[in-house]
Amino acid sequence: ENELTGAYSRLATNSYFQYNRYYITEGINDSHYVNGDNPQEWLIENFKFDASNGVIQGCYTDLWSNVSAANAVLSDVPNIVDSKWNGTTRKEQILAEASFLRALNYYELVTQYGGVPIITSISQGGNYYPARNTEQEVYAQIIADCQVAIEKAPDASNKFKANKMAANALLAKVYATMPNPDWTKVNQYCDVVIGGGYTLLPTFDHLFDN
Repeated sequence: ENELTGAYSRLATNSYFQYNRYYITEGINDSHYVNGDNPQEWLIENFKFDASNGVIQGCYTDLWSNVSAANAVLSDVPNIVDSKWNGTTRKEQILAEASFLRALNYYELVTQYGGVPIITSISQGGNYYPARNTEQEVYAQIIADCQVAIEKAPDASNKFKANKMAANALLAKVYATMPNPDWTKVNQYCDVVIGGGYTLLPTFDHLFDN
């Protein structure tokens, strides 16, 4: 449980999901203006992406840190034998939540950086310099992790943790953004989320009024 909490904590303590993601997504479109004093952010706003840019580097490092934390759970928890888990589904839920966290961060990696190495364990079999996989292979890994979450993650009663509806929503985004979008799948997984009690806000401005 502590290791899973640590994986969640990475999302809150590193910079990617706090603000750096904004710079490399919404911040570069015409309806946003990055009002700051960091020249590296200004370069991104003007579509000047460079691997030496500290924001770009920080995003990449943060996402891999998040993947590593999820992999720690997925590597360690299967080997734990604890009588407190007898007759419960909690062990499977922990693994499913970690699978979702890994999928979420791989989705960010593949949509920002294209094909990246697929790393699914802490040791990676001793291969410390893995080659890049293709975008299609990364998407396949994301889909596989989301399917684990859909099958075994908790229901949506706790909206602050990975759950089945979050995994369905992520899969809808995956099938919409992969190289060959599958709109039938997009509709399928969106319908599951809508059927699970989620709706669009009736007033667009309410997205931004906090």
